[in-house]
Amino acid sequence: MQTFGERLKMALEEAGYTRNQAAEKLELSQSSLSNYILKNRIPDATILLNISELLGVSMEWLLTGDVSRKYLSAIPLDKPEKNSSLISDEKELLSLYRQLSERN
Repeated sequence: MQTFGERLKMALEEAGYTRNQAAEKLELSQSSLSNYILKNRIPDATILLNISELLGVSMEWLLTGDVSRKYLSAIPLDKPEKNSSLISDEKELLSLYRQLSERN
């Protein structure tokens, strides 16, 4: 089974980032990113989220290696109604769910 560091290294390569490029985009020192890769240190939640978003992989996959959860959803969670891949039933259910949240 792969470690967090191995999965992070693989995701960097798949996304086409060097360690230096990724560290700069993530506003991390190169040594911090190297520690995550080489020493299997786990970043705090905010940094983990930023890594996940930059590389297009899920935090769950980075942490656990669960391949079924590797990639982030293609549907933007903040504005799903703008995604044409939602079928009408899904849009209706989402609308009803949002109404429930507003009532409470």
